[in-house]
Amino acid sequence: MDAAAIAGVHVASFQAAHRGLVPLDHVTVERREAAWRWILASAPGEGFALVAERDRHLVGFCHVATPSRDADAAPTTAELTSIYVAPEHWRGGTGAALLDAAISQLVAAGWHELTLWVLAANDRARSFYRAFGLGRDGTQKTHEPSGQREVRLRVALR
Repeated sequence: MDAAAIAGVHVASFQAAHRGLVPLDHVTVERREAAWRWILASAPGEGFALVAERDRHLVGFCHVATPSRDADAAPTTAELTSIYVAPEHWRGGTGAALLDAAISQLVAAGWHELTLWVLAANDRARSFYRAFGLGRDGTQKTHEPSGQREVRLRVALR
């Protein structure tokens, strides 16, 4: 997978989706590319990434940690750590296809639950996740760069 292409989509989508919600200056292509190089080189069994392409160009991706990084997670809980689609491809089914594929892969591998963290104020993202049955589980934390409240969403995969 191409860390540079993932980083480009990540930054463009993050900035478009989070404008007005969080500071954006810390999210750069250079920093994200370095992070994605490290994530993609991680040991097998620590998760997986999926990408979506149109006309041989990366337009979206998601990453799932297996198991979840949360200390209170059951050993059969996976965590969607990120899902981003290039803004010009929003509302075209790419994000839904990525999340469907990730869930199918998790079910096939025997995972029981999927969780993710989302800014409480990010109504667009919460609405997207709600369509997949992900709902608040009552856990929240502070998003460090912004001081905003994040909520954890959860869905059973059975």
